[in-house]
Amino acid sequence: MHEKRHHSIHPATRRAAIALIPFLITAWVILYIFPERTGDWFAWPIQPAMTALFMGAGYLSGAYFFARTASTGDWRRVEAGFLPVALFAGLEALTTILHWPRFTHGHPAFIAWVGLYFITPWLVIGLWLLNRRGRNSEQPEARLRVPVFVRWILGVVGVSMAAAGFYLYANPDVMIAIWPWELTPLTARALLGFLILPAASEISLAFKPDWREYPIILEGQMIALALILLGAARAWADFEPAAAGSAGALFVAAMLFFLLANLAFYLLMQNAGRQRAGGPQEGGAAQIHSGPPNR
Repeated sequence: MHEKRHHSIHPATRRAAIALIPFLITAWVILYIFPERTGDWFAWPIQPAMTALFMGAGYLSGAYFFARTASTGDWRRVEAGFLPVALFAGLEALTTILHWPRFTHGHPAFIAWVGLYFITPWLVIGLWLLNRRGRNSEQPEARLRVPVFVRWILGVVGVSMAAAGFYLYANPDVMIAIWPWELTPLTARALLGFLILPAASEISLAFKPDWREYPIILEGQMIALALILLGAARAWADFEPAAAGSAGALFVAAMLFFLLANLAFYLLMQNAGRQRAGGPQEGGAAQIHSGPPNR
């Protein structure tokens, strides 16, 4: 009871999560179900459709994250995602400022976009601080520890992806030149927010030894990756002809690799948790949570 009390989510966090979900679901419907109607229904016209599909995948992943935030009672299960979400929202706000003339001013979707991205970074940071303030300073022992070498991999991959993402954000022309479908400076920077978000999440998770803090983040990432792959199959004609056999194939291979890697890691750890809950086991489970404790 003591542990649960000191790690329960503040009620304001649930209310904020519930309030954000309709915006994220609406964005997913517009961008992923009707990508050809962004000129009518979104904050700015997006071409080609693959850009809208990519962004829509991210919005459904976000809706899933906040739905789980609203339904779980344990702050630790979602904490690792909050600062990355604040960073993502801040980048989208900066993108809006940098490309202000490109938006459809006065459109309800633009008003919602501006309100969402100029408020959300501060809201999410405030909720993170509010929940951190209520935590017990003595952390309970992890029931199932993520191996140190896995956390190192997450950290290295996350830092590498984030560094590349910030470089491209500062130099969108480089991304436009190498990307497998057509981008503008606005859509390049908008997409980079969705790419830097999971990179920041990997960095955040690298500091978390307790497996309980991972599943919701990984599930959200797998939802986004699966939808991106489905979107690529749906909009393969949007890939530039020269890129369809090279950069396009590399893009699909990378998305598939990250999806399968996340899934394998997720299933391995879930299986280790079930084995541990059932008592001492031989083989993999014992190895999964062995190793030096986190300092």
